[in-house]
Amino acid sequence: MRGMGLMIGIELKQPCGELVLQGLQAGLVFNVTADNVIRLLPPLVMSERRAPGRRAAGPPRQGVPDKRAAA
Repeated sequence: MRGMGLMIGIELKQPCGELVLQGLQAGLVFNVTADNVIRLLPPLVMSERRAPGRRAAGPPRQGVPDKRAAA
C-alpha cells in the first residue's frame, strides 16, 4: 500500500484490470494503474462530516472558524 495526500494505491501481485468493471457494477468507482495497482481517490469536494480531520494544513477558509486553534 502506498499513498500521497488522500490518494491511495494498493499494489497487487497480479494484474487487476478486470476489477474496474466489477467495482462499477457494485457501485464503486476506482481505477487501475500500472496493470496491478488499484488507485483510490476521494472526491475533491467533500464535507467535514464525510472526512473529519482530513483538511490539509493551511490558512482558515474565509468565514469558517479554524477548529485547530482551539486544540
